[in-house]
Amino acid sequence: MRHRGHWSALLLVIAGSFAVLGGFAPRIRDAAPPIPTRVVTADGREVLTGEAILRGQNVWQSIGGQEVGSVWGHGAYVAPDWTADWLHREALLVLDRWSRAEGVGGYAALPAERQAALRERLGRTLHENTWDAGTGTLVIGPERAAAFDALAAHYGDVFANGRDAYAIPAGSLADPGRLRELAAFFWWTSWASVTVRPGETVTYTQNWPHEPLVGNRPTGGAVVWSVVSFVLLLAGIGALAWYHGGRQEPIAVEDHPERDPLFGLRPTPSQRATVKYFWTAAALLVVQIALGAVTAHYAVEGSGFYGFPLAKVLPYAVTRTWHTQLGIFWIATAWLATGLYMGPAVSGVEPRGQRALVLFCLRALRPGAAWRERPVAAAFWLINGGLALMVLLSLLPVGILQTWAAVETGTWWARSSDFMQQPLMNVLRWLRIPGDTIFAIGALVLGWFVLGLATGWSLEKGGRHVDEGSTEVRDAAPAPGRA
Repeated sequence: MRHRGHWSALLLVIAGSFAVLGGFAPRIRDAAPPIPTRVVTADGREVLTGEAILRGQNVWQSIGGQEVGSVWGHGAYVAPDWTADWLHREALLVLDRWSRAEGVGGYAALPAERQAALRERLGRTLHENTWDAGTGTLVIGPERAAAFDALAAHYGDVFANGRDAYAIPAGSLADPGRLRELAAFFWWTSWASVTVRPGETVTYTQNWPHEPLVGNRPTGGAVVWSVVSFVLLLAGIGALAWYHGGRQEPIAVEDHPERDPLFGLRPTPSQRATVKYFWTAAALLVVQIALGAVTAHYAVEGSGFYGFPLAKVLPYAVTRTWHTQLGIFWIATAWLATGLYMGPAVSGVEPRGQRALVLFCLRALRPGAAWRERPVAAAFWLINGGLALMVLLSLLPVGILQTWAAVETGTWWARSSDFMQQPLMNVLRWLRIPGDTIFAIGALVLGWFVLGLATGWSLEKGGRHVDEGSTEVRDAAPAPGRA
């Protein structure tokens, strides 16, 4: 059996991966942050319940979930990370309350040594795990209960009245009960990120997010293993390239056709009937690109699209959701179509009822037809040039500055509207527009070209053709009797 060693290595990697996953599954289950049945103050006042936390999660999901900001770092990056944002705001509220108890106007008015003392006290208070596994009750201090009420009002205003900086339209949520449940969910994600896991010295989220006010800093293990994983990835790729580059593969003696059977292939009736599926996939691709352009623009203009209040009809959460989902749809269709279309081409047998089409098989749908190459080349360079401009002018600089801000100040600051609305960040965000526009033009050119394959305007004129089994475009043969 050829490549037996490769198959053995693949099976070994798969088995080892699932063994590691299976081995860590019990630990992940046991170490997961609990959802308390009740959250109460020391005097017994109920602040929120576990049911409210779960309902709040459903509320967040109902308005887009991870398309509207992120939780524990997972989600969209236009709105804040609600975990980091809540943790920082709660920390400031508690510090200000303690500072006023000392007779000053707020935490910022204290001298540096008193600020350091309060930060130390805050870290001990928030890191302490007061959850009772027996009763499911979690006890918090009055200052944290007051902070919850204040932040519930703040986030209620955000989602009821909207925030252009977050691409959240007004009226996203209006029911006061649902708004408070959403706050309960945000509070729980923050509690898990700052509370030390029983028997350990790190929080349930391994001290994420980075928040100097409460002493949340990356652990040594997180830093070391992040570096190790990156080094191992590069080493693995290098080892694979070295192995295949220095290995002499035996030359197999096989009979090959003189011409590629795919070029100039004459489609069977069932293959011709698959054209409608290709147009569907192509339409999904064009819609995905259009929604991607709108989604990217919302990151700059908030609720508008070149001045038009498009968010009233297509809010950010909807455009981003469908932008990501449509990619799955047309890619899955293309993979399925590959097998269904290539089956008859390779086997010579036409399955009954076959319906599919693939972009890579377009030439076979018009046997002998020669493409006009310039539109395809223009689309290629416009799409890739637009992507390159988008990355180099906007995404990469913004990402570097956000990473620096997260390390220097905290995750909350890197994801906040105050940071993103700074003059330099505004310029960098707007610099995404040229790349987006060029990319969109390239996609339209490609879509126009594909449509032209059906109507004929994307094909060479004057009888130019491609011989069966060849890729070379030939001129039409002269008429009989002419030189």
